[in-house]
Amino acid sequence: MKRTGYAAALAIAALFAVGAAAAETQDNPFRNAKVGDWIRHRMKTGAQGQTQEMTITMTLKAKTEQEATVAVAVELAGMKMPAQEQKIPLDEPYDIAKAQATAAAAGVKTEIVGQGEEKVSLGGKTYACRWIETDLSGAAEAVPMKAKSKIWICKDLPLSGLVKLETTMENGEDGQAMTSVTTMELVDSGRAP
Repeated sequence: MKRTGYAAALAIAALFAVGAAAAETQDNPFRNAKVGDWIRHRMKTGAQGQTQEMTITMTLKAKTEQEATVAVAVELAGMKMPAQEQKIPLDEPYDIAKAQATAAAAGVKTEIVGQGEEKVSLGGKTYACRWIETDLSGAAEAVPMKAKSKIWICKDLPLSGLVKLETTMENGEDGQAMTSVTTMELVDSGRAP
């Protein structure tokens, strides 16, 4: 699998995790966060008989009344990548379309096709979650794509509140499309004192 495919998958997963939380409340999930809050996930992507695993840590580095600065650090195959910073405006509801454009995923349309409540158990803990199921279509990095995603969000967790994500994505033209399956699960989280 190409590295750009993982970059696109990571960007899309992160965007929809935060976007789903925002869609649920029509608010900004970072407004109540404190500098130092963090959340860590394990992400597995499988395609063409290969599986890649990475750890993603999102940390709130700075916050003003106008914006939050989030650092997203990725560890892939034992290598720690430099953290990427993202500025999130706080004076407006989180705008998933704006975030998609910022992460070079412009042209991807999102439709919420289902939502509900469910308890999810991970790592010996149970989280009361709201789930949102979406259909995505368009182009990511100029490659046609279609995807189905289901995201579980817990408002008691910091930052995005993401507990679990499952996405099946098809990239490329019909007949030459590559299908990938991505899961992302909460590993740990913490709040600033």
